[in-house]
Amino acid sequence: MLEKVVGFCLAVIAGYVVIIGVVAQARLNSGEFYYFGDAFATTSTDAGQILADVGEWIPMR
Repeated sequence: MLEKVVGFCLAVIAGYVVIIGVVAQARLNSGEFYYFGDAFATTSTDAGQILADVGEWIPMR
């Protein structure tokens, strides 16, 4: 059971990295950035800020 949970978590993380990579590549192709590393880092930061905003909507006890 633990192996399935760990595998699921790794799959979610891999999916997240793939999505961030695709968005970063699109931003690179649009001319917003000159280097993929810069585009990836900025996109990751933007995604983190969006997730933090969504997290504020979840009520905590």
